[in-house]
Amino acid sequence: IEIAEKRESYEVGDGEKVAGFLTAWVDTLDIAASTILRYRSLLKVHVLSRPAFANVKMRELEPQHVLALYAHLKKFGSPSTSKKVHTMLHAAFESARFTRKGFNRNPCDLARNQRPKYKPNDPGYPFDGVKESAFLDACKGDRFEALFVLALDAGMRQGELFGLEWRHVDWTRSLIDVFQTLTDGEDGLKIGPNFFK
Repeated sequence: IEIAEKRESYEVGDGEKVAGFLTAWVDTLDIAASTILRYRSLLKVHVLSRPAFANVKMRELEPQHVLALYAHLKKFGSPSTSKKVHTMLHAAFESARFTRKGFNRNPCDLARNQRPKYKPNDPGYPFDGVKESAFLDACKGDRFEALFVLALDAGMRQGELFGLEWRHVDWTRSLIDVFQTLTDGEDGLKIGPNFFK
C-alpha cells in the first residue's frame, strides 16, 4: 500500500522507541482525515497500549515483537482489527526504511501464514424476500424509514446516505446522484466529495 507522506531522512536515534516513531509517522501522512483518525485510534487502543511493543527501541525492533503483538490481537481482538493493524504497521515501517538511516528492514515483512488474516464469517448474502419484508415491516413508522428503504434499494455506503441532500434527487429521471459523503474526522463530522464515485 502506497501512502502519501512528507518524507525527511534522518538517523534512528539510540533511544527512539516504536511509540515515538509511530506517533510522529501519523502526523506526516497526507491521506483522508478519516483514515488518519482510524490509524490514531488503532494506535492508541491496540498498539501503544502494549508496552512490550510500544517501548521497544526502533534499532532493536524484530519480527518477533510484531508477532507477539499479533498474537495478543488474535486473542483479544477481532480478525478485522488485526488485519487493519498489520496494514498500518507495515506501511509505517516501510516508511521507516526510507526515512530512518540504520532501519533497513521492515519487521512486518512476514511469511504469508504469519500475517493476520481476515475472512468474514458472514459472506454478506443479500436479503431474500422474507428477510426484506421483515426488515421493511420493522422500519414502518420510524422517522428514518425512508433512509432505511433507500439503503436497502440503493446499496449506498452509510456516509453516502448521510451526505444526501434534496438537490441530489432528480425527480424527472428518478435518479439520485451521489456527489458527497459524510465523514468523521478529527474536527468532527463533515461533508466532503465522494471519492468512490
